[in-house]
Amino acid sequence: MGYFKERWEKQHQEINNFPIIAPFPKNALVEISNGCNHKCLFCYNTLMQRRIGKISKDMFIKFIDNAVKLKVEEIGLYTTGEPFINRDLHSFIKIAKDIGIKRIYVTSNGALANVEYVEECIEAGLNSIKFSINAADKRSYEIIHGKDDWDKVLMNIKDIYNLKLSKYPKLKLLGSCIMTTVTGDIREKYHSIFGKYFEDVVFSFAGSQGGRNAEYVERFSPGVTLKKNRVGSKLEPC
Repeated sequence: MGYFKERWEKQHQEINNFPIIAPFPKNALVEISNGCNHKCLFCYNTLMQRRIGKISKDMFIKFIDNAVKLKVEEIGLYTTGEPFINRDLHSFIKIAKDIGIKRIYVTSNGALANVEYVEECIEAGLNSIKFSINAADKRSYEIIHGKDDWDKVLMNIKDIYNLKLSKYPKLKLLGSCIMTTVTGDIREKYHSIFGKYFEDVVFSFAGSQGGRNAEYVERFSPGVTLKKNRVGSKLEPC
């Protein structure tokens, strides 16, 4: 059983066993910044109308302090933004660890995750990195991600993997891949490239991200028919 399947089944079992009043979640996502250095075809971040900004450290401390008091144990420092766009990411990680968060993880496209800064984040308390790489070759990568960062990402992943082997064996390296009409089903090719580096990879076809870009994403997601809600808009539940 892979990491993602095991985690999903555990969460699914917890949901099925919830009492009428559910316990407070053990896990939370915190958007450090909504900025991103890529413009992926299927991602709502490219359509976002919010102004690019970053959470203040005072607000972050207040949230983490309250979260720990409510028994939150894990936080992911990302939502649709790229966490490594923030060169003070390590300080947010350290704050969360010092307050009492047990596990801290990020999802990154990997282009800004140079090994020197990643090590600084690991030393601050980062436990896991999931790399969001949505292609298995240089050409389709540039089309999907909107940037020609394929070679840079490969180099960063190799460097971080070697760092893990030499100094940080407990660091968890994972992958995720959103497949589209540009790539088709690339699972076999993807594993041949990244299987050495990632403990587990989760694959899916592009979805509507909670209904926010339902009409847009259908052009890039083969065979997906989005459900309609009661007022007729195409929507998948968040």
